[in-house]
Amino acid sequence: MKPKSLFTMILVCALTVTTSALAQLKPIKVTYSAMSAASLVTWVAKEAGVFQKHGLDVGLVYIAGGSMAMATTIAGDTQITQGVGSGAILAKLSGADTVMLASILDTTNQSLMVVPEVRTAQDLRGKRLGVTRYGSLSDMGTRRYLQTVGLDPDKDVRILQIGGLPEILAAMQGGSIQGGAISSPTLTRAKMLGYRELIDLGTLGIKYPATSFMTTEAYIKSNRSTVIGFLKAIIEAAHFVKANKEVTINVLRKYTKTNEMPILEDTYQIYVQRYIRLNPVSSPEEVKTILDQVKDKDPRARTTDYDSFIRGDLLREIEQSGFIKTLTKG
Repeated sequence: MKPKSLFTMILVCALTVTTSALAQLKPIKVTYSAMSAASLVTWVAKEAGVFQKHGLDVGLVYIAGGSMAMATTIAGDTQITQGVGSGAILAKLSGADTVMLASILDTTNQSLMVVPEVRTAQDLRGKRLGVTRYGSLSDMGTRRYLQTVGLDPDKDVRILQIGGLPEILAAMQGGSIQGGAISSPTLTRAKMLGYRELIDLGTLGIKYPATSFMTTEAYIKSNRSTVIGFLKAIIEAAHFVKANKEVTINVLRKYTKTNEMPILEDTYQIYVQRYIRLNPVSSPEEVKTILDQVKDKDPRARTTDYDSFIRGDLLREIEQSGFIKTLTKG
């Protein structure tokens, strides 16, 4: 047999094996609703092949707006949604069989940025502040901070619904607002433009499902092993992010389309050092925070059965198997 023919045969065999391996992967669609570093672990799990390692062929679908992303999972068009945990919690209140699986970020991962003229909290009196949507993470964090400094968020300031994090920064540049709650990489860009970080809202100690993974009870019932594999991949990707800075920054660059290294570096440090959790167990306190926001308008939110909104048994199974310990040792 000629060398060229032998090489061709080996190449064909290799491609066949690769194709066969890919064919054995479980295909699932996962939505993510944040085009920011809040989605970093999910992006890295995809780009670094961690999902494939755990037997999954994951297709990522970006859908702006957590409720819209969650709706696709409720409808069965996607299998898992990554976003603010309120998507699953509020849907369950309305009768859906949605649950939170894990929370990779469990606090307010944003800062209240203001124009240089605002030096203290009291300088906010009479000012206009931007949030993405009423009831969103930025809205909740901003209101909670104002209350802690003795300001009434409905009387002492004017909170405006802007639409997105980059849009909040643009509104500050245009002068229509004097501050807003934003996260990186937009946060880092705001600092570079000379705006002040009045407070890191994460320091308020609020338990909040800022970046959670959600699905339906029906999907878990029929695909428990797939969900377990997905959660293992997310946990492994969180460890990978902390140990592989260069690869992670390249992934961040790809998805956010940001090329400025100072912004990428700062974004990486903020999320890795402050927020990303290696054991992303969702807590009842996170659920309570969401329900407390709506209980005055929706009596169904006055329940104290917070555990019913979380499928904690899946992560407990993973933890008891020793999987997380193997990653820590590695």
